[in-house]
Amino acid sequence: FANSSNDEFTDIKELVNRIIFEENIDQASVICTIDVLDGVNLFETFKLSGGEKVEIQLSQNTPLGKNILKREFYVSDIVNHTKPSMGYETYQLICITKFAFLNNLLKLERDFSSSPGKLIKDIVKKDLRVDDKEIFKMNTSTGTVMQGIYPGISPFDAINWLKRNSF
Repeated sequence: FANSSNDEFTDIKELVNRIIFEENIDQASVICTIDVLDGVNLFETFKLSGGEKVEIQLSQNTPLGKNILKREFYVSDIVNHTKPSMGYETYQLICITKFAFLNNLLKLERDFSSSPGKLIKDIVKKDLRVDDKEIFKMNTSTGTVMQGIYPGISPFDAINWLKRNSF
């Protein structure tokens, strides 16, 4: 979905050479790298600059039926842009999950007063806009009440601070 498309979907499946998913315990997000071989001038037509929504759907046929996995990512970087010959160009779209993309855009500047579990769940639901169905069971009755002010920090930094200082 281009930034200027007004939610108009463009299928780029035929332009994709390779997709790599990276997940690491030290990363806050799954990172998806998409290698694009662009022979239709997609880069200039859509004025790719980052922030575009990318919807990836993977399917697998199994004896029990078809499994479909659908995930939403946002372009955080466009790297390795080259024009090896006339008529086409190559580049990589580095994509991150929606909540990691929002984390980079938001700064928390408000007071708080609650248990650490409730505060973390509040950040995850309200600030990072994660649906209830994507949140695993989270213990919100832990710890004593914490009070303070988020001093203009990102949601991930606030969550990490709450975790470190909850005991």
